[in-house]
Amino acid sequence: MARLLGMAGRLAMICGAALFMAGCAQAIVGTPAPNQAAAQRALEERTPLTSDLAFGDLTTIDYCSLIDTDLVAQGGMTDAKAPQPSFDECAVSGKVGGQDATLEVGFLDKGAGSRIPDHDKTLPRGLVAQRDLSGGGLDSCAYHLAFPDRVSLELYAYLENPLSGAGSASSPLCRLDTTVFDGVVDAVTQKKVTHLTFAPGSIGAVDACTLLPDSIVLQQSGLPLQREQNPSKHRCRWTSTGLGARAALWFYVDKPPQAANGATAETIAGRPSVVTATGSSFCVVDTVVAPWPGAKNGEVEVAETYINVGSMAKDACGISRAFATAAWPNLPAS
Repeated sequence: MARLLGMAGRLAMICGAALFMAGCAQAIVGTPAPNQAAAQRALEERTPLTSDLAFGDLTTIDYCSLIDTDLVAQGGMTDAKAPQPSFDECAVSGKVGGQDATLEVGFLDKGAGSRIPDHDKTLPRGLVAQRDLSGGGLDSCAYHLAFPDRVSLELYAYLENPLSGAGSASSPLCRLDTTVFDGVVDAVTQKKVTHLTFAPGSIGAVDACTLLPDSIVLQQSGLPLQREQNPSKHRCRWTSTGLGARAALWFYVDKPPQAANGATAETIAGRPSVVTATGSSFCVVDTVVAPWPGAKNGEVEVAETYINVGSMAKDACGISRAFATAAWPNLPAS
Protein backbone atom coordinates (compact mmCIF):
# COMPACT_ATOMS: atom_id res chain seq x y z
CA MET A 1 0.00 0.00 0.00
CA ALA A 2 2.81 2.37 0.89
CA ARG A 3 4.48 1.53 -2.40
CA LEU A 4 1.34 2.41 -4.35
CA LEU A 5 1.08 5.74 -2.54
CA GLY A 6 4.73 6.44 -3.34
CA MET A 7 4.20 5.75 -7.02
CA ALA A 8 1.11 7.98 -7.05
CA GLY A 9 3.09 10.81 -5.48
CA ARG A 10 5.87 10.49 -8.06
CA LEU A 11 3.28 10.42 -10.87
CA ALA A 12 1.67 13.63 -9.55
CA MET A 13 5.07 15.35 -9.45
CA ILE A 14 5.82 14.31 -13.05
CA CYS A 15 2.42 15.55 -14.26
CA GLY A 16 2.86 18.84 -12.42
CA ALA A 17 6.28 19.38 -13.97
CA ALA A 18 4.90 18.65 -17.43
CA LEU A 19 2.10 21.14 -16.95
CA PHE A 20 4.60 23.79 -15.71
CA MET A 21 6.83 23.27 -18.77
CA ALA A 22 3.86 23.49 -21.09
CA GLY A 23 2.83 26.75 -19.50
CA CYS A 24 6.33 28.24 -19.97
CA ALA A 25 6.36 27.27 -23.61
CA GLN A 26 3.00 28.92 -24.32
CA ALA A 27 3.21 32.01 -26.62
CA ILE A 28 2.45 35.44 -25.01
CA VAL A 29 -0.49 37.15 -26.71
CA GLY A 30 -0.43 41.01 -27.24
CA THR A 31 2.25 43.75 -27.43
CA PRO A 32 3.79 46.04 -24.78
CA ALA A 33 1.77 49.19 -24.08
CA PRO A 34 3.42 52.26 -25.72
CA ASN A 35 4.71 55.21 -23.62
CA GLN A 36 2.11 57.78 -24.60
CA ALA A 37 4.02 60.74 -23.13
CA ALA A 38 7.22 59.85 -25.02
CA ALA A 39 5.28 59.32 -28.24
CA GLN A 40 3.61 62.72 -27.84
CA ARG A 41 6.98 64.42 -27.23
CA ALA A 42 8.46 62.77 -30.32
CA LEU A 43 5.50 63.94 -32.41
CA GLU A 44 5.81 67.52 -31.12
CA GLU A 45 9.53 67.62 -31.88
CA ARG A 46 8.76 66.82 -35.53
CA THR A 47 5.94 69.41 -35.76
CA PRO A 48 6.83 72.97 -36.88
CA LEU A 49 6.26 75.33 -33.96
CA THR A 50 3.98 78.04 -35.39
CA SER A 51 3.14 81.12 -33.37
CA ASP A 52 -0.37 79.75 -32.71
CA LEU A 53 1.06 76.52 -31.28
CA ALA A 54 3.64 78.40 -29.20
CA PHE A 55 1.37 81.10 -27.81
CA GLY A 56 -2.26 80.13 -28.27
CA ASP A 57 -4.19 83.42 -28.14
CA LEU A 58 -1.85 86.02 -29.66
CA THR A 59 -3.86 88.91 -28.17
CA THR A 60 -3.35 88.00 -24.48
CA ILE A 61 0.33 86.99 -24.27
CA ASP A 62 2.13 87.92 -21.06
CA TYR A 63 5.49 88.72 -22.61
CA CYS A 64 7.09 88.90 -19.17
CA SER A 65 6.72 85.10 -18.99
CA LEU A 66 9.28 84.91 -21.82
CA ILE A 67 12.01 86.75 -19.93
CA ASP A 68 14.52 84.89 -17.75
CA THR A 69 15.82 87.56 -15.37
CA ASP A 70 18.97 85.53 -14.65
CA LEU A 71 19.83 85.77 -18.35
CA VAL A 72 19.19 89.53 -18.24
CA ALA A 73 21.98 89.78 -15.67
CA GLN A 74 24.21 87.38 -17.60
CA GLY A 75 23.64 89.50 -20.71
CA GLY A 76 25.22 92.50 -19.03
CA MET A 77 22.31 94.50 -17.58
CA THR A 78 22.86 95.66 -13.99
CA ASP A 79 20.42 97.19 -11.51
CA ALA A 80 17.55 95.66 -13.46
CA LYS A 81 14.07 96.56 -12.25
CA ALA A 82 11.14 94.14 -12.19
CA PRO A 83 9.78 93.41 -15.68
CA GLN A 84 6.92 95.76 -16.63
CA PRO A 85 4.07 94.12 -18.59
CA SER A 86 2.12 95.82 -21.34
CA PHE A 87 -0.22 94.79 -24.14
CA ASP A 88 2.41 94.31 -26.82
CA GLU A 89 5.64 93.81 -24.90
CA CYS A 90 7.42 93.40 -21.58
CA ALA A 91 10.14 95.91 -20.64
CA VAL A 92 13.10 95.54 -18.28
CA SER A 93 15.04 98.68 -17.40
CA GLY A 94 18.50 98.89 -15.86
CA LYS A 95 22.02 99.84 -16.88
CA VAL A 96 24.23 98.56 -19.69
CA GLY A 97 27.80 99.77 -19.64
CA GLY A 98 26.85 102.19 -16.90
CA GLN A 99 24.15 103.88 -19.01
CA ASP A 100 20.37 103.75 -18.55
CA ALA A 101 18.97 101.12 -20.91
CA THR A 102 15.76 99.20 -21.60
CA LEU A 103 15.12 95.77 -23.08
CA GLU A 104 11.71 95.15 -24.66
CA VAL A 105 10.46 91.69 -25.66
CA GLY A 106 7.33 91.41 -27.80
CA PHE A 107 5.99 93.45 -30.73
CA LEU A 108 4.80 90.58 -32.90
CA ASP A 109 4.78 91.29 -36.63
CA LYS A 110 4.17 89.27 -39.77
CA GLY A 111 6.13 89.18 -42.98
CA ALA A 112 8.63 91.89 -42.04
CA GLY A 113 11.77 92.04 -44.17
CA SER A 114 15.29 93.50 -43.89
CA ARG A 115 16.49 90.62 -41.73
CA ILE A 116 19.05 87.85 -42.10
CA PRO A 117 19.33 84.50 -40.29
CA ASP A 118 21.85 84.24 -37.47
CA HIS A 119 23.56 80.93 -38.20
CA ASP A 120 25.23 80.95 -34.78
CA LYS A 121 21.85 80.00 -33.30
CA THR A 122 20.55 76.58 -34.37
CA LEU A 123 16.94 76.23 -33.27
CA PRO A 124 14.40 73.38 -33.31
CA ARG A 125 10.99 72.99 -34.96
CA GLY A 126 11.46 75.50 -37.77
CA LEU A 127 12.33 78.45 -35.51
CA VAL A 128 14.91 80.90 -36.87
CA ALA A 129 17.04 83.54 -35.12
CA GLN A 130 17.27 86.72 -37.18
CA ARG A 131 19.32 89.92 -37.09
CA ASP A 132 18.46 93.22 -38.71
CA LEU A 133 20.43 93.87 -41.89
CA SER A 134 21.82 97.01 -40.28
CA GLY A 135 23.45 94.91 -37.56
CA GLY A 136 23.69 96.46 -34.12
CA GLY A 137 24.47 99.94 -32.93
CA LEU A 138 25.87 101.69 -29.89
CA ASP A 139 22.43 103.13 -29.20
CA SER A 140 20.13 100.17 -29.93
CA CYS A 141 19.98 96.62 -31.21
CA ALA A 142 17.11 94.48 -32.49
CA TYR A 143 16.99 90.69 -32.64
CA HIS A 144 14.12 88.46 -33.73
CA LEU A 145 12.64 85.00 -33.26
CA ALA A 146 10.87 83.97 -36.48
CA PHE A 147 8.22 81.25 -36.45
CA PRO A 148 7.42 79.01 -39.45
CA ASP A 149 4.17 80.92 -40.13
CA ARG A 150 6.17 84.15 -40.77
CA VAL A 151 5.21 85.70 -37.44
CA SER A 152 8.21 87.21 -35.62
CA LEU A 153 8.89 88.24 -32.03
CA GLU A 154 11.31 91.10 -31.37
CA LEU A 155 13.92 91.69 -28.68
CA TYR A 156 14.90 95.36 -28.72
CA ALA A 157 17.54 96.84 -26.42
CA TYR A 158 18.25 100.57 -26.43
CA LEU A 159 19.86 103.36 -24.44
CA GLU A 160 17.52 105.87 -22.83
CA ASN A 161 19.91 108.74 -23.59
CA PRO A 162 21.40 107.61 -26.88
CA LEU A 163 24.85 108.40 -28.14
CA SER A 164 25.75 108.66 -31.79
CA GLY A 165 27.98 106.31 -33.70
CA ALA A 166 28.08 103.00 -35.50
CA GLY A 167 28.11 99.66 -33.75
CA SER A 168 28.19 95.97 -34.52
CA ALA A 169 26.49 92.71 -33.67
CA SER A 170 28.97 92.33 -30.80
CA SER A 171 27.88 95.57 -29.09
CA PRO A 172 26.78 95.33 -25.43
CA LEU A 173 23.14 95.85 -26.40
CA CYS A 174 23.26 93.05 -28.98
CA ARG A 175 24.93 90.74 -26.46
CA LEU A 176 22.05 91.45 -24.10
CA ASP A 177 19.53 90.58 -26.84
CA THR A 178 21.19 87.34 -27.85
CA THR A 179 21.66 86.16 -24.27
CA VAL A 180 18.04 86.78 -23.25
CA PHE A 181 16.97 85.24 -26.58
CA ASP A 182 17.95 81.76 -25.35
CA GLY A 183 15.46 82.06 -22.49
CA VAL A 184 12.75 83.18 -24.91
CA VAL A 185 13.32 80.08 -27.05
CA ASP A 186 13.18 77.89 -23.94
CA ALA A 187 9.90 79.51 -22.87
CA VAL A 188 8.15 78.98 -26.21
CA THR A 189 9.42 75.42 -26.73
CA GLN A 190 8.83 74.26 -23.15
CA LYS A 191 5.31 75.73 -22.86
CA LYS A 192 6.18 78.31 -20.20
CA VAL A 193 4.18 81.11 -21.83
CA THR A 194 1.38 82.57 -19.71
CA HIS A 195 -1.46 84.94 -20.59
CA LEU A 196 -3.03 88.15 -19.30
CA THR A 197 -6.68 88.49 -18.32
CA PHE A 198 -8.22 91.83 -19.23
CA ALA A 199 -10.73 93.54 -16.96
CA PRO A 200 -14.07 94.85 -18.31
CA GLY A 201 -13.47 98.14 -20.13
CA SER A 202 -9.84 97.31 -20.88
CA ILE A 203 -8.45 98.22 -24.30
CA GLY A 204 -6.63 94.89 -24.18
CA ALA A 205 -9.68 93.28 -25.78
CA VAL A 206 -9.90 95.91 -28.58
CA ASP A 207 -8.52 95.56 -32.13
CA ALA A 208 -6.70 98.85 -32.72
CA CYS A 209 -7.23 98.68 -36.48
CA THR A 210 -11.01 98.83 -36.01
CA LEU A 211 -10.72 102.28 -34.39
CA LEU A 212 -8.90 104.08 -37.17
CA PRO A 213 -9.84 103.16 -40.77
CA ASP A 214 -7.23 103.20 -43.52
CA SER A 215 -9.28 105.80 -45.39
CA ILE A 216 -8.91 108.34 -42.57
CA VAL A 217 -5.16 107.71 -42.28
CA LEU A 218 -4.68 108.28 -46.01
CA GLN A 219 -7.00 111.29 -46.14
CA GLN A 220 -5.56 113.09 -43.12
CA SER A 221 -1.89 112.35 -43.83
CA GLY A 222 -1.97 112.83 -47.58
CA LEU A 223 0.75 110.16 -47.76
CA PRO A 224 0.78 106.76 -49.53
CA LEU A 225 0.84 104.81 -46.26
CA GLN A 226 0.13 101.09 -46.18
CA ARG A 227 -1.10 99.14 -43.17
CA GLU A 228 1.15 96.44 -41.73
CA GLN A 229 -0.16 93.14 -40.43
CA ASN A 230 -0.01 92.88 -36.65
CA PRO A 231 -1.06 89.59 -35.02
CA SER A 232 -1.54 90.99 -31.49
CA LYS A 233 -4.19 93.58 -32.57
CA HIS A 234 -2.95 96.08 -29.97
CA ARG A 235 -1.07 98.14 -32.53
CA CYS A 236 -2.10 99.31 -35.98
CA ARG A 237 0.75 100.86 -37.99
CA TRP A 238 1.01 102.34 -41.47
CA THR A 239 4.30 102.91 -43.27
CA SER A 240 5.55 104.25 -46.59
CA THR A 241 8.54 102.66 -48.29
CA GLY A 242 11.14 105.21 -49.27
CA LEU A 243 9.54 108.26 -47.62
CA GLY A 244 10.53 107.45 -44.04
CA ALA A 245 6.96 108.18 -42.94
CA ARG A 246 4.90 106.12 -40.53
CA ALA A 247 1.75 106.43 -38.48
CA ALA A 248 0.16 104.35 -35.75
CA LEU A 249 -2.59 103.83 -33.24
CA TRP A 250 -1.46 101.59 -30.41
CA PHE A 251 -2.13 100.70 -26.78
CA TYR A 252 0.38 100.53 -23.95
CA VAL A 253 0.70 100.43 -20.16
CA ASP A 254 2.72 103.08 -18.31
CA LYS A 255 2.37 105.97 -15.90
CA PRO A 256 -0.12 108.63 -17.06
CA PRO A 257 1.29 110.93 -19.76
CA GLN A 258 2.08 114.41 -18.44
CA ALA A 259 1.69 117.84 -20.02
CA ALA A 260 5.30 118.83 -19.32
CA ASN A 261 8.50 119.62 -21.20
CA GLY A 262 6.62 121.18 -24.09
CA ALA A 263 3.68 118.74 -24.13
CA THR A 264 0.23 120.30 -23.92
CA ALA A 265 -3.01 119.18 -22.26
CA GLU A 266 -6.00 119.27 -24.63
CA THR A 267 -9.49 117.86 -24.89
CA ILE A 268 -9.92 115.85 -28.07
CA ALA A 269 -13.23 114.19 -28.95
CA GLY A 270 -14.32 114.75 -25.36
CA ARG A 271 -11.33 112.97 -23.83
CA PRO A 272 -8.47 114.54 -21.82
CA SER A 273 -5.39 114.16 -24.02
CA VAL A 274 -1.72 115.10 -24.07
CA VAL A 275 -0.11 116.28 -27.31
CA THR A 276 3.68 115.97 -27.61
CA ALA A 277 5.70 117.19 -30.58
CA THR A 278 9.27 116.06 -31.21
CA GLY A 279 10.70 118.46 -33.74
CA SER A 280 8.58 119.33 -36.75
CA SER A 281 8.15 115.82 -38.13
CA PHE A 282 6.95 113.67 -35.20
CA CYS A 283 3.91 114.13 -32.95
CA VAL A 284 1.99 111.88 -30.54
CA VAL A 285 -1.40 112.21 -28.85
CA ASP A 286 -2.16 110.14 -25.72
CA THR A 287 -5.26 109.56 -23.64
CA VAL A 288 -5.72 107.46 -20.49
CA VAL A 289 -8.38 104.79 -20.93
CA ALA A 290 -8.44 102.77 -17.69
CA PRO A 291 -6.40 101.85 -14.62
CA TRP A 292 -4.05 98.89 -15.01
CA PRO A 293 -5.03 96.01 -12.67
CA GLY A 294 -2.29 95.27 -10.16
CA ALA A 295 -0.43 98.49 -10.89
CA LYS A 296 2.44 99.03 -8.46
CA ASN A 297 3.45 102.54 -9.51
CA GLY A 298 0.24 104.10 -10.79
CA GLU A 299 0.38 102.51 -14.25
CA VAL A 300 -2.62 103.00 -16.53
CA GLU A 301 -3.84 101.84 -19.93
CA VAL A 302 -3.09 104.42 -22.62
CA ALA A 303 -4.16 104.80 -26.25
CA GLU A 304 -1.82 106.73 -28.52
CA THR A 305 -1.85 108.04 -32.07
CA TYR A 306 1.33 109.25 -33.69
CA ILE A 307 2.78 110.17 -37.03
CA ASN A 308 6.27 110.74 -38.32
CA VAL A 309 6.01 112.64 -41.61
CA GLY A 310 9.69 112.13 -42.40
CA SER A 311 11.02 114.78 -44.72
CA MET A 312 7.55 115.82 -45.91
CA ALA A 313 6.46 119.38 -45.09
CA LYS A 314 3.29 118.54 -43.15
CA ASP A 315 1.65 119.47 -39.84
CA ALA A 316 2.48 116.34 -37.82
CA CYS A 317 0.49 117.37 -34.73
CA GLY A 318 -2.51 118.40 -36.82
CA ILE A 319 -2.55 114.96 -38.44
CA SER A 320 -2.09 113.12 -35.15
CA ARG A 321 -4.93 115.14 -33.60
CA ALA A 322 -7.15 114.20 -36.55
CA PHE A 323 -6.34 110.51 -35.97
CA ALA A 324 -7.26 110.89 -32.28
CA THR A 325 -10.49 112.71 -33.16
CA ALA A 326 -11.52 109.71 -35.26
CA ALA A 327 -10.32 107.01 -32.84
CA TRP A 328 -11.15 108.30 -29.35
CA PRO A 329 -14.99 107.98 -29.66
CA ASN A 330 -14.52 104.26 -30.31
CA LEU A 331 -12.51 103.61 -27.12
CA PRO A 332 -14.15 101.92 -24.13
CA ALA A 333 -15.75 104.41 -21.73
CA SER A 334 -13.38 105.55 -18.98
